[in-house]
Amino acid sequence: MSDSEKKNGPVRPDGMGESREVIPFGTRGQGDGMGQMRYRRGMMWSILGGACAPLSAEIAAVLTTYGLSFVNESDDRGSVKTAALVAAGAGIVVSILYNPWQIPMSVLIALVCLAMVRTVYGRQVTVGRVSLAIIAAMLVVLASDSVAAAFNGTSVPAAFDGVLRQMGASYGGSMNLTMSSQVEVARKLVASYWPLAYLCAAGAIVLFAHWGTKLAARQMNVSLPVGRLSSYDAPRWVGVVFVLSAAAAMAPRYLTNLSPLVGFVGTNVLVAARVALSLQGTALIVWFLERRGFGPFTRALAVMVAVWIEWSFAVVGIVGLVDLLANFRGIGRGRQGREAGPGEKSKESA
Repeated sequence: MSDSEKKNGPVRPDGMGESREVIPFGTRGQGDGMGQMRYRRGMMWSILGGACAPLSAEIAAVLTTYGLSFVNESDDRGSVKTAALVAAGAGIVVSILYNPWQIPMSVLIALVCLAMVRTVYGRQVTVGRVSLAIIAAMLVVLASDSVAAAFNGTSVPAAFDGVLRQMGASYGGSMNLTMSSQVEVARKLVASYWPLAYLCAAGAIVLFAHWGTKLAARQMNVSLPVGRLSSYDAPRWVGVVFVLSAAAAMAPRYLTNLSPLVGFVGTNVLVAARVALSLQGTALIVWFLERRGFGPFTRALAVMVAVWIEWSFAVVGIVGLVDLLANFRGIGRGRQGREAGPGEKSKESA
């Protein structure tokens, strides 16, 4: 060791400044080029996702939220709205060339993806908000298809029935009695429950959009809370909807002067509410097994049994309704389902 090293301490390596800064995990890369790289990458994926909207809503939802997530975590966070607008524009252009009736779907996907990114990265995800997003998306898609069907001189139920008729006609004379009866049963089911197809489609868009945010967060090493089935808690208004829809579904049987539309709407809403309450009941079962120390295999088996019981006897949904009222898990309903932000997490860890 030289005399200067003894006097002044070890020699600082070349390129090392006087001070060092610790960059918190998961922060945006301002000033180091990372933010700009995320912005360019996000815009590219957003445009690609928007262009896919007229072709596949689910793929478009994943790609668009993937891109918007990068823009949201870039230097220019405010440009996420611009990126969503560009994605919608790309979808509109492709729709004009491919199928103009897909323009509303392109705009809807961009809006859903923007809302999902803002909600997820703002740690404000709740079951109620996701449910309302699914309902809103379903109504927009249904309205768009209804207008398109009206311009073509038909209706949405007639279009569903026409598809089944074409399927039956494609078999021709080769269709035996069993197949013919199955097609007839399918026609009756579709005539009674066709709105649920739109609910499933809207749910797929929202869930795929949520998946896109998770993929982007993993790629950027941004930590987001992971939801668990045992912590699922349906909004309390689902219980009110369940009771009212059950009354509406049964009303035409006793009130003969009542419009059949009331029973039709009530039946479909009842099925949707029953699914939400079934998840509530299943979450209670999984929570109970977790507290008793059962492993993942046992819990997965219990979920499958719960699905079978609900399908056969509608018991799990009733359990979910009771849990919604009794709150057996002691969930703080005012904050349940909301993913805590960084400030809340630091307080909890402290």
